[in-house]
Amino acid sequence: MFFKNDLQDLLSFNPESQMVSLYIMIYPHGPQSDNTRLEINQLLKHSALSEDNQVIQDYIKSEYDGKSRSLAVFSCLEKKYFKAIPFDLPIKNHIHTLNRPYLSPLIGYLERYSDWGVILVDRQGARLLTFNMGELIEQEGFMGEAVKQVKRGGGASFHGRMGGSTASSNIDNVIESNISLIVEHVTNFIVSEKIKRIIIGGSTENITLLKVALPKAWQSLLAGTIQISITADHSEIASAAINLIDKISNESENSLVTQAITLAAKGDRGAIGLDDTLNAIHAGQVQTLLVAKDFSEPGFQCVGCSYLTTQEVDKCPFCGSKFSKIPNAVEFSILKAKEKNASIHMIAENNQLLKAGGIAAIMRYS
Repeated sequence: MFFKNDLQDLLSFNPESQMVSLYIMIYPHGPQSDNTRLEINQLLKHSALSEDNQVIQDYIKSEYDGKSRSLAVFSCLEKKYFKAIPFDLPIKNHIHTLNRPYLSPLIGYLERYSDWGVILVDRQGARLLTFNMGELIEQEGFMGEAVKQVKRGGGASFHGRMGGSTASSNIDNVIESNISLIVEHVTNFIVSEKIKRIIIGGSTENITLLKVALPKAWQSLLAGTIQISITADHSEIASAAINLIDKISNESENSLVTQAITLAAKGDRGAIGLDDTLNAIHAGQVQTLLVAKDFSEPGFQCVGCSYLTTQEVDKCPFCGSKFSKIPNAVEFSILKAKEKNASIHMIAENNQLLKAGGIAAIMRYS
């Protein structure tokens, strides 16, 4: 499973020599199928680093267990560095040869698909699951007291025996007690797993019971709900969660793009286009970076302070050093922004962003 410390390791690796970054979709064919082997061979033809290419092929053939949906592999034999990242999300097959790991797909996925908690609830118990990079992990499941249904009918109540209204009241008390127990477990779950966003699943009635009972602090983490049985299997839960996360994220990202463009037009805390955004990143001003998926443009990087620009100039305006040409200034801008703790959103099919130059940013309050 891919965790944030894996990303930190990759971000900190700066070999200053060429390395291979390979992304390959394994599902549904499997790592040893003719289709997958052919695709890997075709991709590796775009890399001139034959020894790294062989290391990657050997790993996929002999060591990779093939259980994940996709695989990212990073190899720099010159620096004796190798890292393989399996993950359960679809990926477009591609390869890059740069002097840094190519990380924008993983950075975008981590922003969208990490730190989620999925809570499946009924009137008796709950299942608590973490959802990261497409992988569901069952953390806890528990049951409270059984809820016995009240028989509906015309029977009379007799003195000294439980009447219908009393039985109904007892059932309400059992449900209330169970929900209180669920809230207690949910609270511990959110804190211990460092959950930032919650999805609640169940029937409409049971979802409402839990939502009302949650403390306000946790209600603010609720991103959405799904209609699903508490006994659903992992594939069904993951599919429903991904669909909801994509819907929520797309709406949020579209709003962020509009906000960035509006702020830039007002001369406020927004930047659009590659040059203005690169300047904001270098100054450490960027809070949220918005990049059109697959957007790429060459540029120049200062060998002294790493300042990025698309303009060919003799010396760096910040430190006076020379520039080296780089094939993808967008990728390097993403890495720099991430190193400075900006949130990164890789955005597909947003015409507003494309018209604004394929990249935009919302800056921090000064």
